[in-house]
Formats: sequence, C-alpha cells, structure tokens
Amino acid sequence: MNQKVKWAIAFLSILILAMSIEAALIHAVTTAPSTLTISSGIYPAAPHYVVWVESSVYYVKDQNGLTVLSVTNATEAIQYAINLTTATTPSGGEVFVKSGSYVGASVTVKDNVYLILDSGVGTVVYTPTTSGTCTIEDRMLWKKLVYLDGNLVYSIDSSAGQHSYSYLIYQDGTFYYLKNGTTGAIDYSSTNASAVFQSAFDSLTSGGEVFVKAGTYVLTTQIIIEYDGIELVGEGFYKTILSYSTTSGYFMAIRHPVSGTSNARIRGIHLSNFMVRDTNTHNIAHAGIYIQGAQELTIDNLMFFYAANCITFDCSNATRPNRGGIFIHDIYFDECDGYMIADSYYDGVATEIKMDRIFITEGSADNMLDGIVFNNTVILYASQIDIDGPNRWGLYLNYSFGSTISDFWIEDVQRNYISGSRTRLTNGYITNNQYEGLWAYGMNQSIIANCVFTSNSAATNDTYSALNLTNCINTIITNSQFQSITEKWSIVEGGISDNNIITGSIMADYIITVGIDTHTNLCWNVTSWVA
Repeated sequence: MNQKVKWAIAFLSILILAMSIEAALIHAVTTAPSTLTISSGIYPAAPHYVVWVESSVYYVKDQNGLTVLSVTNATEAIQYAINLTTATTPSGGEVFVKSGSYVGASVTVKDNVYLILDSGVGTVVYTPTTSGTCTIEDRMLWKKLVYLDGNLVYSIDSSAGQHSYSYLIYQDGTFYYLKNGTTGAIDYSSTNASAVFQSAFDSLTSGGEVFVKAGTYVLTTQIIIEYDGIELVGEGFYKTILSYSTTSGYFMAIRHPVSGTSNARIRGIHLSNFMVRDTNTHNIAHAGIYIQGAQELTIDNLMFFYAANCITFDCSNATRPNRGGIFIHDIYFDECDGYMIADSYYDGVATEIKMDRIFITEGSADNMLDGIVFNNTVILYASQIDIDGPNRWGLYLNYSFGSTISDFWIEDVQRNYISGSRTRLTNGYITNNQYEGLWAYGMNQSIIANCVFTSNSAATNDTYSALNLTNCINTIITNSQFQSITEKWSIVEGGISDNNIITGSIMADYIITVGIDTHTNLCWNVTSWVA
C-alpha cells in the first residue's frame, strides 16, 4: 500500500471518529427551547458553535442548529464549545457567546479558535500551542486580541472603536449587572437598577467612566454623583434610557459629599448619550437632574422625554457656586413638564454657563411651563436655542450680567424676559408670543441686533408691544425688523428708560419713547423714515 493511500485511510478514520463523538454528544443533551432562534446578522460570519443562556440554563448550538449541550454552569458550556471546536475543526473555528449573564465564567482558549464574546464573560485565559492563530474579541470591552504562534500581534480592533471604561452596566432580564472594565469581573448585580448605578459611582472615588449599554433602566431611588471626574455615558438617547419612578424629588443629584465644607466643589463630571424620562406621563412631582457646586461640568447629547423640571442648578449656597467650565449642548426636551433648564434660588450666587444647540418643544402636551429660566445668572454664551411652546416663559434671565444670546428662535410662549446689564441679543427670531415678544427690564448698556419680532401680542387684543424697554438705559437696538401689525406698538419705552439708540430698523407699528435723550434714526416708522 503506497503512502498516499495510508494517509487517506488515516484521515477518513479520524473524521469518522470525530463525527461519531459529536453525534453521541448531540444525542445525549436536551433540546433547546423552541422559542429561541439564532438569526443571521447577529455575528459577522456563521460560527461553528453558539453559546447562549435562557432561564439560567446554558446551551451550545452547532452550525446545523442542533443543541449539543445544555447545562447550568456557564464555564462548562463555553469551555465545551471551545474544546469541541478544537477537536472537530483543527484548521480553526468560531465560538460566539451571545449576550447574557455568565457570572463567574472562567475558560481557557487555545490556538485555532476565534472566540467572540457579546456578553459578560468573566475570565478568559489563553494557552498557546506550538503554532497557530487565536483571536479573542470582547465586544463589551471593544477589544480584540490576536495571537500568532503564542505571541500577541494585535490588541485593538480600531474598526470597533477604541473605548475604555471603568465600569460597564448592562441588563439581562430583570437583573442589572456592573462589570469591572479592568478585570472583566461582575462586581455587583441586582434587580434594583438604582443600586447598581450607585455602586459604580461610590466605587469611583478617583473618577472614571460608567458606560451603560442599550436598555431601559428603571431607577426607583435617587442616584448621587459626588466624586470628581465621573462620566456617565450611554450608547445613544434612543438606546440607553434612564427611566425614573422616584416618589418625589430629583432622580439624580450631582454634588460634593461634604455638606459643611466651604467651597466644596465637584469637578469634571460628564453626562452623555442617554434619555431621561419618567415612567409616568406628566408627573410634576418627579424631577430630573439636580446640580450644586459644579465646575468643569459637561452635559451633552441627552433627551428629556416626559420628564419634569429637567436640569436644576442650585445657587442658594454662596460657597458652592455653579461656575467655571459648565457646558451644556445638544440637549432635546420633548413632552416635558415644569421648566427645562433653571436655577433654584431667587437671590443666590450667579451661575456661569455656556449652552449650545438646545431644542425645546412642547409636543402634543400642554404641561410645559418654562424653557430656560435663571433668576441669577451669567450666561457666558448661548447659541442655537430653539424654544417652542412653553406656557409661561420661553427665555427668562433675571439679574443677568454679560450674557450673549445668539442664533435663537422663540415662539408660542407667553413672553420672554431679560433683566441685567451688558446683555447681547443677536440673530434672533421672536414670534407668535402671547404678550410682549421681549420684556427688557433694566437691561442697561446692552445690544439687540439683527433680530426679527413678528406676530406677538397674539392673544391679548393687541395691547402689548413687540419689544418693551422698561428702565433701560444706554441700550442699542439696531438692524432689526418688526414685521407684523399684530402688536399695538413695535417698541415701547417705559419707566426711567433713557439714552437709548434705536437705529437702522424697520417698524410695522409705532415707536413710543419717553426718554428725552433716547434717539431714533434711520428707522421706518409705519409711514415714514425717522431721520
């Protein structure tokens, strides 16, 4: 018998033996639940074996859709799939572990196995053979490790995004899990989502990121961030949803833990990429995010839906001001109650803040009271603000100093109010408000430029003006338009207003001035130019 024939017979013998072993294993296990299916597109290519968990039972399924193992031990199931892949496909094969709870799992993988983890697997140990390739891809950690002949040759899958975090929170059925981003271990699990979030925050005494996978997390008690440098990041506000059902008060508080310490500030907090909503519809007793003593705070890419009193800055404590690098941008408010962004104290220390791309809409509800309301603030810069529908104030800035509001659109509110010095309003559109378009009270040494006022005083029998200047001194209105005759007057001065300049603007209604040194020139005043 020649050598080629011997090799062929040996190969067939090994193949028959392997098939016999696999058939015996298939025959020995129970059948998977008929409700579970492995659909195409879950993994990049058809794996040789899939591991999943259902009702605390771990299943292994082969390429033909047959269940080859069902056990109650996570390690046993995953290790079995790895060993079977090595035995039946010497040239290499894939094992895909579906998302689920694999608490305490610890497996060993050798060469010629591509292990894909879409789940919370604990420990994976690589034991190299003499030659071959091994790949371990952890989708929760967004990491991929590639070994060639026992050597690590590739450690990050850049196509999946480079992302690291201190803790990962994910949901499996009624349980919520807290996975350590460094060790891969499940540090905490509970049916109480609030307890899982709080465990993560309390552990990050030196800061770190908490990454929250897609899912709905029902928070029943207040969660508190009180250490510097904590980031709470979701997968997107239509994917990661924080739904709160607290009995009363704010569902989240950001504050320094030591209440009696002077100048106790909290720094470097970042909230991003999730939705905040009430489990009930329009419950004004449930509030959103409370902030006190913040510095270097960023809130971005959030949506508030069916929420109430959404973002509150507590400015009542003079030793804990909210100022120094506070930035809020790309925030959406829809179908909400109460106010959207506000401070909580009339006579407190001023808040310094920058806002950009804020979108507020009442939606189909009729419960939204206020848009942006600050009783004592310095808004360093606010741009691209869109406010539509609050029943009371659209924009309310009291005792403001040095604020700049630009590129804004405000409509269908009761009125807007600004009080304070050195305020700049530019490139704005104020329309269809119930009373004045803007009530400027004591807005001294300020500028209103390139703004359009139209169709205000909509529900008050034309008794209000588009722009009311009360006790305003040394303010300039320029290059603006008052387009509609809905208002009774375009601009009205009142109180002790004086030394104002109204220039280069077009009026559809009359101007009434009281200041003896107020000057109006180069304006079209209904029927003629005012020189």
